[in-house]
Amino acid sequence: MDFRNDDRPDNPADRPILSGNEEYEVQRLAAETGITANQARELIREHGLDRAALLKAAGEITARRA
Repeated sequence: MDFRNDDRPDNPADRPILSGNEEYEVQRLAAETGITANQARELIREHGLDRAALLKAAGEITARRA
């Protein structure tokens, strides 16, 4: 699932801050980065709601698996 190709102007993947209270945002982050939803929730707890920081942290998780 590639949510980044959604051309809607309100595409949540384009916002710099995500809503950690919304399950669909957690699921989107997990699907977009290849981590589990539980890992996404943990990253949100650790790093806050800044999308760039979350993407970087998720990338570190997936890099350790490689």
